[in-house]
Amino acid sequence: MEHGFLECLLDAESFVPAPGQGALAIESLAANEAAIRAAARIHHAATYAAVETEREFLRVLGGGCSVPIAAYARVWRDEIRLVGLIASSDGKQVIITETGWPTVGSPFGSAIPSYDHALEYFIRTYQWAREDGVEILYFSSFDESWKVGDEGDVGAYWGLWDADGNPKFV
Repeated sequence: MEHGFLECLLDAESFVPAPGQGALAIESLAANEAAIRAAARIHHAATYAAVETEREFLRVLGGGCSVPIAAYARVWRDEIRLVGLIASSDGKQVIITETGWPTVGSPFGSAIPSYDHALEYFIRTYQWAREDGVEILYFSSFDESWKVGDEGDVGAYWGLWDADGNPKFV
């Protein structure tokens, strides 16, 4: 950097930043209608959706400022793509121990449970893990009808096979 110029650009999908990096927020009192109208003019729905996805990734993992978790989300067509990283400060291998998509239940934001979405998620996750050498344990093999508490109405429907042992995707 002899002249102080930028030497190279780092691809956010290869050099994943901390969740919410670069996002700006404007906060005002609920009663300040002029400030709310002004902020609405510069609101960018795609950026908002991406940042909320990154923050949810961090929240679900129980992360904070001292946990080595990174996330980069971007809106692409009608979906949000998230690249996430859970790092180990001592160089240990990271294994994703639970991932999946429910086939039945209520939507969570833009995540809509369905057989098509579950199959697409499984295929994309498997391809990504194989290409990047990431070890994953897909959750779960069978639907678990007793999971209806904290998981809501999607909890019982994460399996690749239904509760009777029939494959969902044939």
